[in-house]
Amino acid sequence: MAVAFDNVVFAGGSGLSVTTGTFTIAGTDRAAMLHITLDDTSVTIVSATCGGVAGTLVAGTDSGSSIGFRRTLIYQVIAPATGSQVASVVFSGSVSNPHLAAITATGVDQTTPCNNGTFVVQAAATSKAITVTSANGDLTSTCIYHAAGGGAPTTDQTIKWSD
Repeated sequence: MAVAFDNVVFAGGSGLSVTTGTFTIAGTDRAAMLHITLDDTSVTIVSATCGGVAGTLVAGTDSGSSIGFRRTLIYQVIAPATGSQVASVVFSGSVSNPHLAAITATGVDQTTPCNNGTFVVQAAATSKAITVTSANGDLTSTCIYHAAGGGAPTTDQTIKWSD
């Protein structure tokens, strides 16, 4: 069975946590990707959840301090609960400019829902490009942090959310 996009929800804020509004999760063999961006590399993620289920960091997706004070991470959640749910992330301290997007999908491998995580840092004046290794039937996802006024990212894929 091919992976299929299910839903997306987005929230931003400041402080110790970010929680999305409610959204519907449906289908079988579910998984979620939690895209997190923030302006602080010193805090840790205490928890990242979707549908009440804890997520784990996707290997290779934490940019750490490689982009100055900006940071991106992607967490995976296996089998979030169906129905009306929220996604949330809690930080170890107060964070500036945190954002959270939760993308849910169906038909996902329940053992290894996310693989081939990576990140790239590119100068503001250059075209942005990243290679994501995938196979036929995969759902790929990108978390981009660009400075205010940097313009919308361009892609040959379908954009499901953008702040």
